[in-house]
Amino acid sequence: MPGWKVKPEHWFWEQIKDGNLPQDAATLKEGWYLVDRRGKPNYQDDKQMYEDDYLAPFMENLRETGRVQKYRFVPDNSRFGASADEIEQVILPELASILGSEGIVRSKREIEFNVLGNMHYPEWGETNTWEWYADKFEDDSRLIGGHSGGGGLAHVSYDWSDNRHDGVGFAPLVEFPSEA
Repeated sequence: MPGWKVKPEHWFWEQIKDGNLPQDAATLKEGWYLVDRRGKPNYQDDKQMYEDDYLAPFMENLRETGRVQKYRFVPDNSRFGASADEIEQVILPELASILGSEGIVRSKREIEFNVLGNMHYPEWGETNTWEWYADKFEDDSRLIGGHSGGGGLAHVSYDWSDNRHDGVGFAPLVEFPSEA
């Protein structure tokens, strides 16, 4: 693919080969997508926020009503400190309901983060925070990545889907699959 300079690290490809990720984990799927292009911010002692974050009031409401657990010193209106399970089971379905979207509201997959970052948003890999991805890893984990110290756009790792971290955020995507 022209312009694809920073590819996912070797570990990602090994996990596909070993069956820990689906065979299509590196396949871009045809369709239309709405992507939150905001880059994740640098870590700021638990206080980091996505710039001009339209999700801030939404996140604050979810935490104040107990639908998303508060996390240590992370501000209630931050996208950081939520687990992948909360993102998938509470945050994104609630966001889809509010938007009334005809598309599928989800987190980006690692390959989408990487390719879009290469093509349009290289700054996504220039910060020292991570992002949760939609990719399931083994039985109870999700991929995370994008940390500048680990390789930026190439960086891929994983964590248990029920863990919360002050340095891992998320960015929604709306997928409108092509007609098959």
